[in-house]
Amino acid sequence: IAMVPAEGVATDLSHLEKKSKVKGYALDKDDKPADKLGECLTGCHLVLVPAGLPRKPGMTRSDLLGVNAGIAKNIVEACAKFCPDAILGLIVNPVNSVVPAMCELYKKAGLDPRKICGVTSLDIVRANKFVHDATGAPVEGIDVPVVGGHAGVTILPLFSQVPAAKSFTKEQIVAMDKHVQDAGTDVVNAKGGKGSATLSMAYAGAKFGNAVLCGLAGIETTECAYVIRGSDEELPYMASKVTFGRNGVKEAHGFGPMNAYEQGRLAECFVQLKDEIAAGVGYAQTQELAIEKRSGVVVAIPAKPSPLPVTRLAASTKKTGNFKVCVCGGAGGIGQPLCLLMAQNPHVSELCVFDLTIAMVPAEGVATDLSHLEKKSKVKGYALDKDDK
Repeated sequence: IAMVPAEGVATDLSHLEKKSKVKGYALDKDDKPADKLGECLTGCHLVLVPAGLPRKPGMTRSDLLGVNAGIAKNIVEACAKFCPDAILGLIVNPVNSVVPAMCELYKKAGLDPRKICGVTSLDIVRANKFVHDATGAPVEGIDVPVVGGHAGVTILPLFSQVPAAKSFTKEQIVAMDKHVQDAGTDVVNAKGGKGSATLSMAYAGAKFGNAVLCGLAGIETTECAYVIRGSDEELPYMASKVTFGRNGVKEAHGFGPMNAYEQGRLAECFVQLKDEIAAGVGYAQTQELAIEKRSGVVVAIPAKPSPLPVTRLAASTKKTGNFKVCVCGGAGGIGQPLCLLMAQNPHVSELCVFDLTIAMVPAEGVATDLSHLEKKSKVKGYALDKDDK
């Protein structure tokens, strides 16, 4: 029932000049992934899951959890059966509840809950870009830790740890904090309710995926993620910087130093996050994964977080241009992914997204979505009526 058949997407991507072989698989909506996805999932090292329904007007968080946790459970159950050692990156709202639910189900099945991560990279991507926009500092040298959770007030960017943001006043920090929290709503509004932050989320999901794959390849890489925590920590699930290694999550790091404002916000974050974690754990208590339980011993999770890793970011020394690019038809089926790729090009300093007002998604919405990428390009949308010249 997907708008475009998975096999068609796979055939399209199979023509890229890259080494990856691409194959599509599809199920009917009543099929069980655990019954049908053996070939697809067997041997997988990483499974990314951008799935679930968006929250609709009048829908409570509990309603959304009931629907999307069921969707996530079907995929997680199939992964537990066919690729139990794979890293699962969940992009399923509400992440603050769905990830604890799936981790608890993994634990009940004798599997390692650290294999399941909530993808929060978009919060970091946005925070980095917003600091760049406000200061003009090279975006490659900005890395804002975003801790807590992945919704509303649980999203806590720690601007005090970022040299480029040291000059921010308290008022600027409060405004920037709110900007990161509300950025998803900004995109939905700019798209006129005809879409959400699909392009910037795809970029962020790929960034998370790259961090995991680098770790699996032996290149330890740090990226923020929402994961299970140790027994001596404030909450059993939180987002922070995580180092990925050959087996996936190697270390979940502490939050590091915070100023008075951030400490107050952390307390606020914990109040909401605690309830959302409890909702996920409660869901898991009523469910089981329909797989044979493993009897192996899962390596214990360290009780306390690791210290913050030392990060040394520097602007690229490669010579780059500063060019203005316009994509005409930028809100269309080819135009949107083309704009996503061009916005990441290091030679592009200004990107114009142009389309007609009758486009399925407004050009301004595409531009707002892409303006959150942690790249130097400034993105702006333009639209004409079909009879305009």
